[in-house]
Amino acid sequence: NYYLKEFMPFCEVLSRLNTPFTLFDLGADIGTVSSLVAVNCKNLKNVVAFEPNPNSFEVLTANLDNLNQPVKCVKSAVSNFDGFATFHADSERLNDHEGYIDNSGEGDTGVTSLDNWQAKQKFEDDFFLEETIALKIDVEGQEIQLIEGAKALIKSAHKVIVLIEVHPEVLARTNHTPDDLFATAENCREFDWIVPLYDNKPVNRNLSFFEQVPVGQYDIIGISR
Repeated sequence: NYYLKEFMPFCEVLSRLNTPFTLFDLGADIGTVSSLVAVNCKNLKNVVAFEPNPNSFEVLTANLDNLNQPVKCVKSAVSNFDGFATFHADSERLNDHEGYIDNSGEGDTGVTSLDNWQAKQKFEDDFFLEETIALKIDVEGQEIQLIEGAKALIKSAHKVIVLIEVHPEVLARTNHTPDDLFATAENCREFDWIVPLYDNKPVNRNLSFFEQVPVGQYDIIGISR
């Protein structure tokens, strides 16, 4: 029952595509969203899940082993560079799903961009990326960098569905707005944005996001044109 009012509309959008798709679960935590999509979307072809938290990653791999679809789990943060970073998390929590990396370039947590990761892959015959992709983005402050590092992937896909978290506290920490997130994706290709929590209310890009909805935490769906 994890945020079903926001995640079920995501599954409904994906199911209406009627084409096979690859899910990139970016900031996968323990795999809850991947599992929901696998159960509710018959056209899910495979899953690529990224998670830097070692405690979460152990549970993630165990959970996604139970899916019927092929899965790749990658123990890494996702940004716009390849290298390492420091992972900040609450050490008293078994798996802090609000943990985040910095951009210092120093630390022991691996970081990659999606474009660089894809370029290095040699996919097996039973695992290849579909022309339609879904990006679930919950990376606690690396949203803009992640999208910048996935520009080639987003541009080359036939269709892209995005689910991106808007979190006021994270945005304040990174000195960004929801509109910055939308604009970064729109630098790759055109998107329409909807708010699942408000019956898929369309986002008017001529107004700031928080002029249209109360300030709060949301998962926003973007649908490429």
